[in-house]
Amino acid sequence: MAEKHDAPGEIVALPEKQPRRNSSATERSMTLSNVSKKDVDEEIAQFELNEKLVDEEESSEKAPVDEVKAVSVLQLFRFATPLDRLLTIAGIFFSCAAGVVNPVMIIIFSKLMGVIIEYSNYLEDNDI
Repeated sequence: MAEKHDAPGEIVALPEKQPRRNSSATERSMTLSNVSKKDVDEEIAQFELNEKLVDEEESSEKAPVDEVKAVSVLQLFRFATPLDRLLTIAGIFFSCAAGVVNPVMIIIFSKLMGVIIEYSNYLEDNDI
């Protein structure tokens, strides 16, 4: 323990420095001169309450999860409104259309490039 001299011949014991830990504001403000039994009992009660809460949280996290019952696609839409169904069908239709457009564009672009190359060859052959 470190010692502090307040007045000549008087020695006051100070607590040794310990690593900083999470503590309440009241605990940090306590010194040896103003600690009472009531304060210590309150801190112990608060600590025990915190431990109990942590234990409850850990036990609730380990609880088994109920299995989810599988349902059919039609049962997924049993609460859907007619607008929901219409938008779903429109989304399916347009996504199929977008999937078809890419290969069609490749075919059209390849034919266009073929025409441009033939015309370029025609110009070279005829020296135009």
